[in-house]
Amino acid sequence: MPTIEENRFVTLINVFEVEPEKIDSLIALLREITESTMCHLPGFVSTSVHRGVDGQTVANYAQWANQRDFEAMFRVPAVREHFDQIGAIAKSITPHLYAVDYVFPV
Repeated sequence: MPTIEENRFVTLINVFEVEPEKIDSLIALLREITESTMCHLPGFVSTSVHRGVDGQTVANYAQWANQRDFEAMFRVPAVREHFDQIGAIAKSITPHLYAVDYVFPV
């Protein structure tokens, strides 16, 4: 379950551009990757996948314990394979890592 608190985790917000007929496939793939691989990696906290109401985007909101664990994830061969699968059906347009500075209400 996502926990949004100031200065607790690092958060990846990654927006994918995808053809409308491939949105369900992308969401299923993100779910599969999370449940089969990501959730077992050190520092993984949570993932939330959001379907854009525009019918052409999907946002992945993923929390990690720290930036070191997030960066280590890229060195896992299974993760790289999954990213290749994602790249075959969608374009990542805004991957950025964030730290929470403010939350209201507390």
